[in-house]
Amino acid sequence: MHMFVSDVDNENAQLTPFVLYMYALSVLEGVFILIELKISSYTEGDECLQWVFNQSLKEKNTVKKHHVLWQ
Repeated sequence: MHMFVSDVDNENAQLTPFVLYMYALSVLEGVFILIELKISSYTEGDECLQWVFNQSLKEKNTVKKHHVLWQ
């Protein structure tokens, strides 16, 4: 029984860094996408990218408002 428990612990030890790594990658990807949208909307003046960036800002603002209301 003790051996089984240690096996599970070893699997968790291997799994956790991988999950953290994937989580960090997804967060970084989101940040880079926002930065790219910002840069390209300033340099190219692409209306579509500007709209997408504005929408994401609006969503953040509404989330902030809801957060304030729920407090």
